[in-house]
Amino acid sequence: MTRTHFLLALAPLVVACAPSPTQLRIEGFLSVDSDCKPIDDDFSNGGTLDIAPGAPFFQLSLLITGNESFVQNEVVVGSHVLEPENRNRPILDRIVLSYKTSLGRLDPVQYARALHFDSGAAKTNVNLISPQVADRLMADVAPGDDVELQVSVEARGYMSGDRAAVTTGALVYPIRVIASDPANCMTGFQQPVVGECNYPGQSTHSVSKSLCCDNLVGAPGCP
Repeated sequence: MTRTHFLLALAPLVVACAPSPTQLRIEGFLSVDSDCKPIDDDFSNGGTLDIAPGAPFFQLSLLITGNESFVQNEVVVGSHVLEPENRNRPILDRIVLSYKTSLGRLDPVQYARALHFDSGAAKTNVNLISPQVADRLMADVAPGDDVELQVSVEARGYMSGDRAAVTTGALVYPIRVIASDPANCMTGFQQPVVGECNYPGQSTHSVSKSLCCDNLVGAPGCP
């Protein structure tokens, strides 16, 4: 533990300054595996969502960095501890999603979180498609449509010591939303499973062709 000692001669007051809460940031979006674990270094700058199976969701993991800039030494004046070590640290307690699309207004949504930074970076999974947005996509996106959905993601919270507001700032994740035509899929679409992190129609990398059937090459009815 590092201590900072002050010798007071004439100055009756010592003020300990808290670090600026603007240094946290969302470094990027990580893909997740079938067990909902973030895949290290598998960053995604945008994806595709084929909503044909129904009940769409889009699961990613946020990589949040900048916490290392908040390390604070203990401040001691004489024999008195003026500022405990790391007294004022960032705590992120919610993820805020805002939407922009040609479909019209979509209400923002908040997810409760409890991200306590101990050191380095933090990761947290988030579903970018709220229930309201999922319903809207199912109602308004028809086969042949090609809709761009821009999801603005921001983590917010407070400093543990002085309770000052803290935010990562927003980072936008674009999703191309399409709907496969059931008429071209004789065997039916693979259905999403509740609790899984990988939606059948989700792609977190290059723009993919539309989802059909069980997504196997050469399956009956699949182009």
